[in-house]
Amino acid sequence: MLQMAGFVLLLFAALLHPALSVSCPKSPIIIIPGVMGSQLEARLHKTHSDHWYCFKSFGEWYRLWLNMGDLLPVVQKCFEENIKLHYNSTTGRYTNTPGVEIRVPEFGNTTAVETLDPNFDSAAYFDKFVAYFTNLGYQSGVDILAAAFDWRLGPAELTEDGYFRALKTLIESTYKRHQNCAITLVAHSMGGLVSHYFLSNYVNQEWKDMHIGLFITLGAVWAGASRPLKALISGDSDEIFKLTKCLSLRTDERSFPSDYWLMPSLLDTVWNRSAPIVTTPDKQYTSNDILELIRDLKIFNGELMYTGVINASVQGLPPPNVTTYCIYGIDKQTEESYTYTNEYGHQFPDGTPHVSHGLGDGTVNLQSLQACRRWVGQQSYPVRWKELNNSEHMTIMREDRVLEIIKNLVMNK
Repeated sequence: MLQMAGFVLLLFAALLHPALSVSCPKSPIIIIPGVMGSQLEARLHKTHSDHWYCFKSFGEWYRLWLNMGDLLPVVQKCFEENIKLHYNSTTGRYTNTPGVEIRVPEFGNTTAVETLDPNFDSAAYFDKFVAYFTNLGYQSGVDILAAAFDWRLGPAELTEDGYFRALKTLIESTYKRHQNCAITLVAHSMGGLVSHYFLSNYVNQEWKDMHIGLFITLGAVWAGASRPLKALISGDSDEIFKLTKCLSLRTDERSFPSDYWLMPSLLDTVWNRSAPIVTTPDKQYTSNDILELIRDLKIFNGELMYTGVINASVQGLPPPNVTTYCIYGIDKQTEESYTYTNEYGHQFPDGTPHVSHGLGDGTVNLQSLQACRRWVGQQSYPVRWKELNNSEHMTIMREDRVLEIIKNLVMNK
């Protein structure tokens, strides 16, 4: 009953916003996807490759992420070489592999987030979400849009890359094109962190009050998760990489600042500082020991990369100061901690760890998903949440009940 009352209050508050006044029958939606949730295109003009069978030159833009064929063992090394980032310890900046250009296709259009590889149903992402709202009268690319981004990057790199400037322009132009109807941001997974950074660091309160009607998050990784630590140590193949060995991905994953951004945060109220997340025969590491773990792994420039991301991030998870609705799963077995032993195949760091589970949405730990609840009383704008049983992280945006909740929030009946 309390959750239902909270939902009604949030709906009432949303309806008071100009976005859903009589002149705004529906709030324009901008999707902000999660990590690995945007297509990436590449163009090659390399003078060298570490593998003789890899193309060095390819003048046309092609889909680098995702093309399932590139994950096959024969050509996988070419993909790994092309998508990797390289950190310069002098400048503190990241660059692509020399001779590789990478871009996000069709910024603003939903195509880059509807499916990651159009040739495989298993790579579908926001396609059902977009279809659902187009059936209700929305138009893709008009009042339901996507702010896809290079998901390898962290907050500083996204700023430098011009992403937040482009997002601000997209919101402003959509707002004006729809008779000053404020925007609903729908952010999934790491998209919650990206959106929160934008709302907390990039725009001021007057701008938010004018342009943002509602901030809806789906399985947002507010305070990091355990799984990026496993990716750092021994690689993580995830669902989409089932054809790929974890160790094959580790070098790339270690090169992405986004992986460091998604590690357990330093928020004392979220992670238990005395509970080890990683255990080896010689040492235990809690969420407070990530820098020590990186040192022990001897990751080249790892300390600089991690501290650079932490220093660039929003400190302390302050409230976004917009009307917020968090939706997330709560009862799926979710990887919580990892134990490496002296057993063959389970040694640190190259082996497969023994995994202990807790609750969450199957990917993100529950305490991180719930961190948005701390904003109650910290901001004057409503903060509500919907906790769902049997809801998976990677499919939450496709669930009928979630689509119904969002419909009731963005459409003025």
